[in-house]
Amino acid sequence: MNAVRLDFVGGYPVWALLLGSVLALGGVVWAYRRDCERLPKRQRLLLTILRAALILLLICCLADPVLNYSATKREDMPVAVVIDVSQSMSVRDTPGRSSRLDSALEPCLGTPGVFHRLGRRFFVRYFTFDAGLRELEDPRHIGELEPTGEMTLMADALRATADLCAGQSLAGVLLLSDGADQSTLDAAAEARALGAPIFVIAAGQVATSIAQNPDVAVADVAGDRFMTVGVQHELAVRIEQHGYEGRAVALELRLEGETLDAKKVALDGAAQEVMLEFGLDTPGKHVLEVVTEPFEDEEITQNNRREFTCIMTKGTARVLYIEGAPRWEYKFIKRVIERDPGFSFTGFVRSNPDLLIRQGESIGAGAIPFTQDEFHLFDLVILGDVPPDGLSTNQLRAIRDAVLEHGTGFLLIPGARSNDARGFGDTPLADILPVWPDPEAEPIAGEFHMRLTPDGVDHPLFAGIDLEGAPPLQ
Repeated sequence: MNAVRLDFVGGYPVWALLLGSVLALGGVVWAYRRDCERLPKRQRLLLTILRAALILLLICCLADPVLNYSATKREDMPVAVVIDVSQSMSVRDTPGRSSRLDSALEPCLGTPGVFHRLGRRFFVRYFTFDAGLRELEDPRHIGELEPTGEMTLMADALRATADLCAGQSLAGVLLLSDGADQSTLDAAAEARALGAPIFVIAAGQVATSIAQNPDVAVADVAGDRFMTVGVQHELAVRIEQHGYEGRAVALELRLEGETLDAKKVALDGAAQEVMLEFGLDTPGKHVLEVVTEPFEDEEITQNNRREFTCIMTKGTARVLYIEGAPRWEYKFIKRVIERDPGFSFTGFVRSNPDLLIRQGESIGAGAIPFTQDEFHLFDLVILGDVPPDGLSTNQLRAIRDAVLEHGTGFLLIPGARSNDARGFGDTPLADILPVWPDPEAEPIAGEFHMRLTPDGVDHPLFAGIDLEGAPPLQ
């Protein structure tokens, strides 16, 4: 960014210089009109202009003008702008009754805005977050963002920002949020781990809202993300309020407009937890809605509802485990699954090159499933240390299609046999592998920690999971 500025450093006030200029010029004009009447008019005008120019030059010298030219180098280090788009940012508790998101973005948008000034000096990367972090492909549409996210995982977003900007030395992070963090992680620890300063544009008027706007809010909804059909389940609903102590509010749990459970809640404190019960008979993904009926004088109603997404599964999850040799992994995974009444286990383990043993639901002789229709009957397929040619191409293709078309889970636990050459990289399973095996890769020595990929960070299945707190692998 380049700038040119003219400054006067002579020490005289501007008003004194202007006053002196006016008096001096007036004196010159008056003197020539009085004493030089015998001179021709054109000559008298020329002398007046020359004398005035000389006086202005003298005053200019007294002002001591300095011309400043400044050039700011564009920094190569990026700045991360992280914007909260969760539902709480839709609350209209600002003085102008705009949403928290609009209020936070107001000083940032436009040509003289914060984003414009940052972009002239830094390389800026823009992200939005709720339950996950996403990078904006076109920052020109920031003003069109809608705060609709179900959760506010701010600490997780800071960690994901560090992961996505790994290898780049961040100049800083600009965080726009109302601070309603629901993460299980320590936001302060994640902020320190970034290694860059964090500047916050806080949204919402807490003190003004409490004093002037009585309010009831569904602050949080907690429960299992995966549930079983035909079974009663509970959701823990956290209600926060101010200004309505002693009154009762209607609380409902809805699915597509149908009420699943309803309670009258006596408001007796700033925050309280209420349990709602429900059961569903349809497998699949369902978006539940927890709603409180607004009071007549309640002006802020955007926080009276919160969504909760759950996945309903059949009563028993069927697991198929195919193992190429007796291994400790097979032994302990089989033991854990068979102890859980929510799972049924079918295993095939090769004890020698010519003998394949079936275990689990039925023991003894039995053939490995062959068609896609057979594989998709299982909720999870685990493939152990099986060489790539240990299953036919049709069987491998059937596993792939069951995963891609029917949502069957797939877990690969490879070993020396399955990692030979390119492993499954040249088979139909390559389409569902999270990584491509490299035959020239060297083994990792020592301990290491798992880390989510950018897609994994954004997936609701991993929302709130702290892999940093997990024990290291070896």
